[in-house]
Amino acid sequence: MKPLIVLTMSLLTAICSLLGCKNNSEKFSENTSITVRYFLNNSALHKQKSDKGIYLYDEISKEDAQKHEDKRAYFIGFYRNDTLVGYQKIFRGEVLLESGETDIK
Repeated sequence: MKPLIVLTMSLLTAICSLLGCKNNSEKFSENTSITVRYFLNNSALHKQKSDKGIYLYDEISKEDAQKHEDKRAYFIGFYRNDTLVGYQKIFRGEVLLESGETDIK
């Protein structure tokens, strides 16, 4: 599973470079409008009953996420038009949790 994650991240990084991504977010395609951002925390861990949806917080850079991936888990958030549409929890290169729309096409 780890080689697949590494390959996917490499492919996404290459695509991002071609598209000229900046800051901590990566926009992959004008057709899908999917932006990828990296975080340390997820509100679902402490969520109480409310109408407010799940959100990710404590944003970090992709480089920081990968640098410390063997020591701590991080979340990859998939956003469309600034709305969280899916996320993955990653630890040691493995997807531990996946929710919503995480396929980038």
